[in-house]
Amino acid sequence: MSKACAGNLAAHGAGVTVRKDFVQVCGGSAEQCFQLAAEFFAVVARARSAFTRRASIIALSRPDEHYGRHFTVVPGALIISGGHVEPKIFESKA
Repeated sequence: MSKACAGNLAAHGAGVTVRKDFVQVCGGSAEQCFQLAAEFFAVVARARSAFTRRASIIALSRPDEHYGRHFTVVPGALIISGGHVEPKIFESKA
């Protein structure tokens, strides 16, 4: 874990910090961050309806080289998708 992320230890686990409605996830790679985000949302959003948020993926060693993804949180899963259009969520009314 990088020195910049080392201070981001919160009650949610290593590398996950929550500030108001902003969730910061720090890890060694994008894939590790995705896994940490999936574990975080599996706990804190388990009783919520599905939702999508925009995520910025930023390497601390190259902050000018960032890219975006959509994180769609549904019970039991985190779906990561690219593109400019936010994924649509269709939930059963039954």
